[in-house]
Amino acid sequence: MKRFYAYLVLVLLAFACDDTSESVIPSYRVYLELNLNIYTSLKTQGGYELITKRPNESSYIGYGGVLVVCTYDGNYYAYDLACPYDKNPGIKLNINSEMKAVCNKCGSEFNGIFWGNKAPTAGPALKGALTLRNYTVFISNDKIQIIN
Repeated sequence: MKRFYAYLVLVLLAFACDDTSESVIPSYRVYLELNLNIYTSLKTQGGYELITKRPNESSYIGYGGVLVVCTYDGNYYAYDLACPYDKNPGIKLNINSEMKAVCNKCGSEFNGIFWGNKAPTAGPALKGALTLRNYTVFISNDKIQIIN
């Protein structure tokens, strides 16, 4: 019986350590190649691009589009634009004047995106611990490649 309780405690501790869940946004194909000489806002720290339409026939932009950011420390991250609370590809996050990704429908906010943090900071997504879906970013010379 002691062994059962020890096992139960270990399982509960494993689940208690993570305060955010994986994104509920469905996994759709993502493949983007962005030239930094065209997407010049991504050359500066704190720069971003909202990709809501496929730039070309070989591109795929996930479920709701892709938000690409150049963080304040010069790294690159990419997130799906669909709000994880609403789970609707037509309801997209926007960047407000305070540099937060915000859902205009439910009010969820994600203000850590420019530090590589996909966790919510306000709104119903915070209550549900619903994170943004993020994508893998590779940098080579003046090109950014984003895949899932």
